[in-house]
Amino acid sequence: MKSRNLWDFALTQKRKNKTKRFSYERDRKQTQVCSRTVHSKTVRQHLMNIFNRHTKVRHIKRFENNFLEIIKNDLPKIYEVSKLKELVSICTHYNNGIPSGITLLHRYINNDAYNTVKQNHQSHFFIYGLAVWHKKSNEFKKIRLHCSNDSIQGIDVEKPEKFHSNFDLNKIKLDTLKIEELPIGPNPDKEIVEKILSELNKNQLEQLELEYTFEFKDDGKLLYSIIDMEDGNCIAVDKNGAIYRWNHDSDNRILEIAKNPTEFFKFYNGQKTELKHFMNQ
Repeated sequence: MKSRNLWDFALTQKRKNKTKRFSYERDRKQTQVCSRTVHSKTVRQHLMNIFNRHTKVRHIKRFENNFLEIIKNDLPKIYEVSKLKELVSICTHYNNGIPSGITLLHRYINNDAYNTVKQNHQSHFFIYGLAVWHKKSNEFKKIRLHCSNDSIQGIDVEKPEKFHSNFDLNKIKLDTLKIEELPIGPNPDKEIVEKILSELNKNQLEQLELEYTFEFKDDGKLLYSIIDMEDGNCIAVDKNGAIYRWNHDSDNRILEIAKNPTEFFKFYNGQKTELKHFMNQ
């Protein structure tokens, strides 16, 4: 049932539900107060489903914490880096336009943590062998994790928006652990972004951070990160070249700050401090 019809459904059910009247005694006289409808379990369940429909940060935090506990001896570097970051946001990543997993966005706890990770944790790899309990099939199913700088960056899973409802995130086990190192090669998203930013010169492109650009979608808008603000937020560009600040803490997470790349470089010359005021808008 679509959410816009939920209240019509609730009103229909109300006619079938019992209405209880509550009363209290004052000076030995019983006084009636307003009626309260006791909704059926069906209505309550629909209301709960509306608010729990999509996988949220709290679900991935639970999964990440459970994962870290079982791998801290086998993969101590990942456990070490986890103490230097905190998960602040998630988004769906796509493969040929099809939702194929969840991207995790972390924030460093301080500048020293950022410098430590960038200097000492340069590896990029896939983790195989992790299995999570699938509720419908009543069995463990293996999923693949993508790690960058010794931190979980992606969870490859079908129907990522239903990850928390399809799997029991508390039932995780590690079978045969396999690590597949990823050479730092061409980033396919970088090629897309460079075409979008084709009006910029070489010096301007070098002031952006395109090596680790990635595609993400928020509020129906497809974006590519071009500057990591080092706090879980970023500056991003869409396919038309408009520049946005993306702030996971803001009520308005996506805010356009320039109509095109040339306009963006009228106020940006490579110093991230010049962009800080946009993050608070």
